[in-house]
Amino acid sequence: MKHLQIVTAAMIILALYACTTTSAANPSLVGRASIPFVDHGGIQDWRAVSEKAMLIKARHNQWYRATFRRRCFNLDDSITRTVSFIPGVTGSFGEHSEVLVDDQRCRVKMLEKWLDPDEAEDQDDGRFVSNTENPTS
Repeated sequence: MKHLQIVTAAMIILALYACTTTSAANPSLVGRASIPFVDHGGIQDWRAVSEKAMLIKARHNQWYRATFRRRCFNLDDSITRTVSFIPGVTGSFGEHSEVLVDDQRCRVKMLEKWLDPDEAEDQDDGRFVSNTENPTS
């Protein structure tokens, strides 16, 4: 019986340690989320992280990270001309919503709250392209 108590205590300590190290390494704040009122100015800015993810700035300066099901070609390229956010049937942008990049539909696999990229340190490879900036080559 005493052996079982020791094993249980060790498992609890390991679980707590895993929770603290995961949250420190990941700038995600809460997990899965959605952005309401996309059709009414709910999205203010975006930044490409890669062809598999982008950061989205919503109202009240809240940032989100959208991860796509497949590669979204040309998203992190400076020649991207048009990006549109297509909400789900509820009018919110979240899982299963789409981003239209030029003529390509990119389906969102996961949307989660994220830290402000200007304040967070070392997210992914640190390479962002904003739709309000002109990146230099």
